[in-house]
Amino acid sequence: MMLLSRTLSAAWSGEIAFQGCLLSPAILGEGRNAMGGEKLIAKLGLTPGVGTRIGIYKEWIGFEANAFYFARQISVENEFGVDFPDHGLNPFSLSGSAVLRFGKSLQPYLALGGGFFLISVDLDNVQGQELFILPALEATVGVRLYQPGRGKFFYSEYRIYRTAERMPIRSLSMHGVVIGFGFVR
Repeated sequence: MMLLSRTLSAAWSGEIAFQGCLLSPAILGEGRNAMGGEKLIAKLGLTPGVGTRIGIYKEWIGFEANAFYFARQISVENEFGVDFPDHGLNPFSLSGSAVLRFGKSLQPYLALGGGFFLISVDLDNVQGQELFILPALEATVGVRLYQPGRGKFFYSEYRIYRTAERMPIRSLSMHGVVIGFGFVR
C-alpha cells in the first residue's frame, strides 16, 4: 500500500490557488409584489468576487474545484425603478471541472464542468428571502504561467456560466474574467 501511495503522489501534483473575478451583469428574475401588485425585478450588477481553487493534475489532464463569493448584493427594484432594500444577498458558487492543459511553463488550458450558484432573494415581498440553488454548467479557457523551480503560478481565464431555470429565477448566461495565483505541491 505504501508503494502505491508513493507512485500516486509522484504521478499527480496538487495545487491551491487564490483568485479574483469580475462577473457580468444579469437580470436574475422577476416576481409580483404581493403587497402592491407591481413587478419586482432582481438584478446583479457588474460584480467582483473572490475565491479559491484546489486541483490535482497529471501531465496534461486535471480536476479542479472552485468556490467564489461575490461582493455585490443582488438588488431588487419594482418596474418603476423604486429600490427594495434588503431583498437580496451576495451570490456564492461552487463548481468542479475537468481540465486539459498544454505546454510546460506557459500553459494554455480548457476546462468543462458543472456546479451550482446559491442565490437568496425576495421577489414577492411577503415571506422574506428564498434560497435558490441553480445547477450550472461552465466552460473555461485560460492560460497559466508557471515559475520553474519555485512552485508558483499565475493565471488568467475567461468563464461562461449557464444556469438552469428555477422560477422565478430565469436561466442565466453569465460571463466572468478571472485572475489568480497559486502554489504547486
